Amino acid sequence: MVLDLKDDTGFSQRDRILAAQEQAEKNGRSVKPMPEPEIPEGYERLWGHFWELSRARGSGGFDLMPLSYGDIADYNRLMEAGLGPFDVTAIRRMDEAFLGYLKEQRGNN
Repeated sequence: MVLDLKDDTGFSQRDRILAAQEQAEKNGRSVKPMPEPEIPEGYERLWGHFWELSRARGSGGFDLMPLSYGDIADYNRLMEAGLGPFDVTAIRRMDEAFLGYLKEQRGNN
């Protein structure tokens, strides 16, 4: 699964998610495990781009900032990723779902 792919630091997204869950539990917060998403066949490339972008995102103090069109455009140019309009829309939808999940976990509906 894509969550198990190691990046250049030697860690996978699964490693990072599990570490965050463990830290939250140590701080007395109950966390339900992040459901493992089903990646439709052929979308693994976009999933990888999403996580690369997500690792570089900023935060607004207490919350992660959504990925902007500028963030994606800069990434696309620098990495020569070849992202088109459909890809950008898909990445933004993944980001909305991811941030929504995090917000739900914090109880900030």
